[in-house]
Amino acid sequence: MGNLPPAQLVLERSLVIANQLQLPDIVALAQLSLGNTARTQADPKTALNFYQQAAASSPNNYIRVQAQLNQLNLLVDTKQQDAVKTLLPQLKQQIETLPKSQIAIEARLNLAQTMMQMQEKKADGISLHYIAQLLAIAVQQADRIRKPSYPS
Repeated sequence: MGNLPPAQLVLERSLVIANQLQLPDIVALAQLSLGNTARTQADPKTALNFYQQAAASSPNNYIRVQAQLNQLNLLVDTKQQDAVKTLLPQLKQQIETLPKSQIAIEARLNLAQTMMQMQEKKADGISLHYIAQLLAIAVQQADRIRKPSYPS
């Protein structure tokens, strides 16, 4: 899987520089990437910490949602059901408020995929109807993005 220690070092340096320059989006992106790197290295505690930091520090809704999606997926994988139950409603609400875009579509698909994993594991409160709605909205938005309507 690539050369992770040098990648991690570059990301850590990027995080320091972004903090010094007070670039909150870049800070959050570095934290998100460090979380992904930690997860790849089978360090879920560190990954979760970076995802939480990215979600808390980002002024950008898209970055915040991506960090929370990664956090939710990791919580599901590590069977932390109480934390999942706390995060899921917040994440659903944030995704609903995203403007129509490729990123919003991907967020809906990511959430639907994670919720299907939860449903397979017989997690409480997972509605197949809600998952179907997420997917239907994603398809509708993708269609609208692909074929914009023009007034005649």
